[in-house]
Amino acid sequence: MSFYIAAFSIFFSFVGCTSEDDTPLMRPAFPESPSPFPTKSDELLSDFESLSGLTIPKDAKEITITAEHAANLPVYNVRFLTSRGGAEQFCSGENFVGSYIGDTPTKELIDKFDIKDKTVDGVVKCKGSYSNSGIVNREAVALFPSEETVAMYVLVEK
Repeated sequence: MSFYIAAFSIFFSFVGCTSEDDTPLMRPAFPESPSPFPTKSDELLSDFESLSGLTIPKDAKEITITAEHAANLPVYNVRFLTSRGGAEQFCSGENFVGSYIGDTPTKELIDKFDIKDKTVDGVVKCKGSYSNSGIVNREAVALFPSEETVAMYVLVEK
């Protein structure tokens, strides 16, 4: 038994359990303080696009975006109206896949995305991750308030 203890002691003395400045190698999972968000809407939207790897369609209108911190990490909520082509383009981002999920949104989706719109043509949910800025979870729900218009609700969190 003492052979194993000695072997582990030698191993850990070579590998080390601390960094060069004797601070533990384990770091907190979340940053100690959050980075501030921009105050201008266009800068906030740019930060959202950079973090998420998603691009708001050129024909988007009535864009609203909010940002907050959860465990000192950014969380963005975006809502906009677009065309069916704009929604298709938005949901075809890298590692972002859309699927039809039913005729109406579930209560869970309504609560999670604060959905206010009704739909005349079902609900599509897009989901995927993005890793250029660390692991970023992305979800979007598309509803169709009219045949030509798509209401997109987006949630992105790092």
